[in-house]
This record gives sequence, structure tokens and C-alpha cells, in this order.
Amino acid sequence: MEVVLAFIYDLSGNVLLAQRPLGKSYGGLWEFPGGKIEDSETPEQATVRELAEELDILVVPTTVHPSYEFVNDKGTNIRFFPVTCEWNGGRITLNEHQSAAFVPIENVETWSLAPPDYDALKYLKLTKQLRDFTYLRIEHYSGHPEVKAAAEILIGHVASGKSRLRDRRSWTSAARKLVASLWMREGDMFRFGTKKDYFSAGKRQQVWLTKKTLFLFNAMVELEWVVKAYDAIPPKYSKKQQGGVTAIYSRRKPFTDLMVSLTKDDIEVDSEIELVELRNDEGVLLPLPAKYLTSDSYLQTIDVLKRHFNLLINNHISKDGSSSSSSKVDNLFLKYQRKWTGTTGIGGRYYSAFVNLPKEERLAITINGQPVGSWDFSQLHPTLLLLIQHGVGVEPNMFSTGDIYSMPEYPDIPRSGHKAFINTIFNAKSKDAAARSIATARTWYDLFDDCWVVKTYKKNERRDGEPVWPEKPLTAARRYIDDFLFRHPAFQNVAYKELWGQLQLLDSTIMEEAMDRCTKEGIPVLPVHDELVCPVGSKDAVQQILIDSFHAVTQGKFSSHTPKMTWSGK
Repeated sequence: MEVVLAFIYDLSGNVLLAQRPLGKSYGGLWEFPGGKIEDSETPEQATVRELAEELDILVVPTTVHPSYEFVNDKGTNIRFFPVTCEWNGGRITLNEHQSAAFVPIENVETWSLAPPDYDALKYLKLTKQLRDFTYLRIEHYSGHPEVKAAAEILIGHVASGKSRLRDRRSWTSAARKLVASLWMREGDMFRFGTKKDYFSAGKRQQVWLTKKTLFLFNAMVELEWVVKAYDAIPPKYSKKQQGGVTAIYSRRKPFTDLMVSLTKDDIEVDSEIELVELRNDEGVLLPLPAKYLTSDSYLQTIDVLKRHFNLLINNHISKDGSSSSSSKVDNLFLKYQRKWTGTTGIGGRYYSAFVNLPKEERLAITINGQPVGSWDFSQLHPTLLLLIQHGVGVEPNMFSTGDIYSMPEYPDIPRSGHKAFINTIFNAKSKDAAARSIATARTWYDLFDDCWVVKTYKKNERRDGEPVWPEKPLTAARRYIDDFLFRHPAFQNVAYKELWGQLQLLDSTIMEEAMDRCTKEGIPVLPVHDELVCPVGSKDAVQQILIDSFHAVTQGKFSSHTPKMTWSGK
């Protein structure tokens, strides 16, 4: 007999367990849902069928792990096939099981599992590890002799059998960047895609995804400096709706043995990384317009970013609070870029690896041994809209609660959900477009962040959680919009104006002004959209700089208004 068992995850990475019915073997114990493989079925087909029958959910199998055998309590030899799946729709209905629960992977062993399922845990843990592997980014460089020597070996391998290699200088630069970036990895495992489309000029999403990089990486594989460990990661952890997107590779000893005396101090951030990027809606890099490259705005941004980065790398910024040189964060972690979408007049926020950290990790760093906190503008976008429309930063109406994102008529929706819906009303091109987006909203409880999450979806995105509007969602979404504009009539003239880009341009320009002023004062700060992380000792100075920057960017038009800010940290 052959049986499948499925690993199905929620958005927090918890795995689904189902409790077996009483009266059957192992009744009352918990299992990974699945069932018997019928004649002529593949494990993938059986998984799809069984989960539809048992739980009324649709799944897309993505990885079939190695099978194992188990002799059950009746003496039957059963072969089990663990299958990692992506949830593709449906709501859990207990057609056979007593109960079901999403459980953190590290806690699964503490549940009373059916005996056959214990052998599947090693593959479950492997799946969790795959989630944590990050992409190899080619963003470092080194002129260290060992890096130079390794780069020459790579180039020689690529050039083998060729009469000559054109543009030797750029090959040398690309090879040194690849070697330095691979060496800087904290762990040996990483993701990397070798599909040629990723490296074509019209489709690349990173400046370093060049054909030279692809040739050099393949040379590393052939030299066995890296080896492919897994063909693909589960799409649960990718942005694609179906199928894995990149293979997972492992850095090997023949490569690390080449680097005997190399240290982090010998590695620098690639100086050719652009400080300003422009992408289309699909994330493909576009050339910056010639007119923008000569504008005062561009030159100011470049000047601020260069001085800001120089200040940061000359201060001791640590993730663990230690003052040792080894605890200092990688300089690349502190390098900010201004990113535009579609045009250089829309958006323009600042991003770095630091921005991607959860807030608790951002506030856990130290700067020169000092703890940090952050100032965060409160309701900045709605406040700007009120100021522009009415000249005051508060709602001039009898229903105002002091919170623009307050909707007491909908107590079951968390504030984060109201914020998402209300920003959709501002940013949509029409009421119908806003309603169609809000109607897609689904909600779930995130056990890791200990909060409710509300998310709206694009047409073809895979959806998780429970619908916010279980009945007549489009009608409910339209009613929500009407209720918002009734309670907050001051926003009637700015609804459906596609204002997100202009608002982000304003908040990013305010943040650039604050970065500039802090840098001139010698205060190391780390922007996160409309939030600024700073040493606690500079708390008051940074608050005043943010206020002054707000008025400078708005040209003193709202001088009687003091923007509200909240402090997080010590």
C-alpha cells in the first residue's frame, strides 16, 4: 500500500495537522492529512484528490520528498510519500477528521502524532530550512590577492577553448564581485537562479544579473566550488503562484580553502551599485531618464546618500549590542537606494537591507554601544491630505475620533485592516476599483507577530485566511466605502485620485531632508519609510529635525501645524 501525507502551511509558516477520527486505527492522534494512492495515480494526484475529499481544500503539490516504509498496527507494510503543497483555495471542512490546527513546525513533535507520521518530521524540518535560505546577491567586491587569484581561475575556466575573451576588464570585475559575495555569505546554503531569462537585459531585476555573472557562476558549479543541493524551493516561500523559482546551492570546501587570510575588512560594498533605481510595474530595471540624471533632485539625492552611507559605516552599528569588530553589521546592510516605479516622479522611497527587518529586530541594534529607538510620523498621508485640502491637520467634523483610521461601525476589523482599506480608497482610480480591491480582503491570525492580518489581493494571487466579507463581498465593500466617507467627509474630494505615488514622493522627500540634516549634525540615523531609527541619546534632536524637515519640504505652508509622531524604544 502507498499513502501520501501533505505538508500545508499558513502564511506564518505553521503546518496543518488533522486529528484522526475515533474508531479508526490511531484514532484521536494527529497526522499530516493525506490518504491512499489509487491505481495509476501519482503521489501529486493522490494528494490533490485526498485533500479535496477530506478537507475541501485545493492544493498544488510542489515537492515530493523521499518515501519511507512503516509497518502499521495490523502488520501491513505501507510506503509513505511526504508531499509539500501550496494552498490554492477553499476553506477547511472536517469531512473525516475530528479537528484541525496550524502548528509551529518546532512544536509538532510535542503533539500526539500517529506513529507513521514521526518519520516524516525530518522532511518537514528540511522544508522549514529551505524557507530560510536567501538569494546570493552579487553586491560585494574585493581586491585581496586571494580573491584576485580565485577570479582568475574562474575566468580561465570560462575562457577554456576560446581564442580570446573580449572585454577582459569587465570579466575580471564581475568575477571578483562573485567571489567576494559568495565568501561573505554567513551560511553555505543559498538560492540562485540560472534561467537565462533572469540575465537578459530586458528582463533582469538586479543590475548584477548579467550574462557574465551567469557564465562565471556556472564555472563555479563545474569547478565544484558550489553544488546544487535542491532543485527548487517550495513556492510557498516564493512570489510565484505555482512551482519553485530557484535552485538551492551549497558553497563547498574547495572554494573556502582558497580563502586563507581573507577577512571581512578586505571586502567592500560594490561601488557600482546604483544609488537610484527605476523599475517598471513588473520589477524590471529601466534606465534613468537623461533629463532626470542632470536634475537638481537627482544630484541632491546622490549627494545625501553618499554622505549618509559614509557616516553610517564610520559608526559602530551592531545587531547584538557587542562592541567587537566582528559584531559590526555588513556595510551593505546600511547602503540605501532611492527606488522609483514607472517614473521618477512617483514614489521614490528609500530602501536598504535594514528596512526589511521586523521592527523588533530594527530596534534591537545598537549604535556606538547606545540602544536605539524610532520616531514614526502618525497618519502622515491622511494628515497631508487634510492639510492640502483644508489647511488643518485634523478632521473638521463632528464624527471625528482623532484617528483617521477609526471605523467604529466595523469593530471586528483590526486597525491595520482599516488602514489598508482607507489607503485603497485614496489610491484607487475609481470607486468601483476600490470596491473590487477591498472585496478581495481576507484575514488570519499571525501567531509569530501575535496580531490579526488583513490583506487584499490582485486577480490571480493565491489567497489565504478567511474572507472579511463572507457574503456579497462587492456589496459589502461598497457599503464600507460609503460608511468611511460619511464618517470622514473631509476626504470626499481626495477619494479615488490615485494619490499613493504623490504621497510617497512627499514622505520620501521629507525623509531625504531629515537624512541630510542628521548627517550634517553627525547623527547616524536609519530611515524606514516615514520612520527614523536613531540612538536614544539623539532622541530630542532627531524629533526636531523631523519637524523642521516636514516644514522645509512643505515650504512652510503649514507652519501652524506640528506633525504628530510616536516614539518606540527606550
